Amino acid sequence: MDKQLRQSKMCIKLMDRQLEILKLRAKEGDAWAQEQLTKSDSGELPVQSQKHREPIYMQHLKKQAEQDDAKAQFLLGWEYANGEKRFRNYKTAAKWFRKAAEQGNAPAQRELGCMYYDGEGVAQDFEQAVAWWEKAAEAGDCHAMGNLGYYYLDNAPEAPDYASVVKWWKQAAEHGDSTAAYNLHIYYHNGEDVKKDENEASRWLLRSAELGHAQAQYMVYLNWRVNPNNNDLGLYWLLRSAEQGFHAAKEESKELKDEEGNQLINLETPGAIQFLLGVLHENGYCGLAPNAVEAVKWYHKAAQADHPGALFQLGECYEQGLLGVAVDPERANSYYRRAAELGDEEAQAKLG
Repeated sequence: MDKQLRQSKMCIKLMDRQLEILKLRAKEGDAWAQEQLTKSDSGELPVQSQKHREPIYMQHLKKQAEQDDAKAQFLLGWEYANGEKRFRNYKTAAKWFRKAAEQGNAPAQRELGCMYYDGEGVAQDFEQAVAWWEKAAEAGDCHAMGNLGYYYLDNAPEAPDYASVVKWWKQAAEHGDSTAAYNLHIYYHNGEDVKKDENEASRWLLRSAELGHAQAQYMVYLNWRVNPNNNDLGLYWLLRSAEQGFHAAKEESKELKDEEGNQLINLETPGAIQFLLGVLHENGYCGLAPNAVEAVKWYHKAAQADHPGALFQLGECYEQGLLGVAVDPERANSYYRRAAELGDEEAQAKLG
């Protein structure tokens, strides 16, 4: 499948596949998953039961899937299609995707469509691919909508159907697909198969940036640099792009200076960009309106990377109830202790 079309298979980013699935099931009240999460916190959770057997969490998913749990069927299909290579089995993945899809699970409908498109686990059949994507799209799956746009661009029965391309990409973008929004920006900017319209191009570029597309975020910054406005909001988008690792944005971020001419951000410090984004949201810098929720979110991300300043900031939040955070002395002290361990002088002074 085309690399862009394959985006639907990258939409679930599992930092730790086992824990993510367990958290999902635990949140839904699954007692077994809750027990396993408790064990994971104490280091007791085994990754797999035996060397040549499927991991315990896959075995548990299978039990639930066999009881017609559509979410478990989808997750199990995902594991067989995208999990550890030694357990991959496209035919089995297609079986579980189909069972979930027939129960109306939109992600499963989308993935079954992808398997028909690729001919993985099933005979290749574009009509079936489109049929399942349309079902998923009707249920609001933005990646299925995006896939339909790519299909009508590259694989329509005759010539590309540009009206359908734009129709599906607009729906995808409106439902949260950042790549579809970026594609619309390119279409309207270049006048490719649609009337050139810079206002529409700018609108979709900003929409793509807001949805998290790193290149779009960098391009919003470039547009601002050519025509500065919005009280330096362009710098915010540069940082958002750099935070995602976009190379050009990272390189430009290295050149940012404060009012005294000092380097504003040291990218060698883990969590530095996330911490600065927290500061911007907290104080309403760079054209942003002050936003406590966003500030705390970015401080947490920076703290996860062991940024001392973010750890200290969260310590103050939980100690004093700042930024809408509930007072929690024990949690505050844990942040202070970690910041002190990393050499933060304010935290060290706070702890005495």
